[in-house]
Amino acid sequence: DVITPEGFKDAWEQYKAGGWNALNYPTEYGGMNLPLSLSLIKNEMCATANWSWFMYPGLTLGCTNTIVNHGSQWMKDTFLPKLVDLTWSGVMCLTEPHCGTDLGEMKTK
Repeated sequence: DVITPEGFKDAWEQYKAGGWNALNYPTEYGGMNLPLSLSLIKNEMCATANWSWFMYPGLTLGCTNTIVNHGSQWMKDTFLPKLVDLTWSGVMCLTEPHCGTDLGEMKTK
């Protein structure tokens, strides 16, 4: 089970039902193909309202944008429809400390 703060699940369901994640994505993947500027305004409003909550759709936006801009056609056809409609969500993969990719341990000269 995933446990979130009170109200987060309801906010997610409303965000999903409203199609807010789909604003600027291509219609062939379930998006609305609206200008990116509208999505940026929506992102700014959501992030400033509750940054912790917006990490949920925000990580999905990062994942979706990466596939839109750099993914193969197979990746686009397979993953984008479910990411755009929020059936699936993107995640941030973190590693264990001291295994070579621990950003907190990295230092510059």
